Amino acid sequence: MGGVGGEASTRRQAAADVLQALVGSGYRTETTEIVGTWIQTGLEAYGRDAKANWTAKDSVA
Repeated sequence: MGGVGGEASTRRQAAADVLQALVGSGYRTETTEIVGTWIQTGLEAYGRDAKANWTAKDSVA
């Protein structure tokens, strides 16, 4: 696998795997709170200045 698209896909899958493992290990509430805060922070940054902070939205998607 090569190229940028493949790397991003692999990183996203790795992140999903980590989240699944945390939830499966009994950390559902903590994981949900932390990830929810992270997503909200990224969307707020994007909302303040979409042009400058487009990566914030991309990171939380």
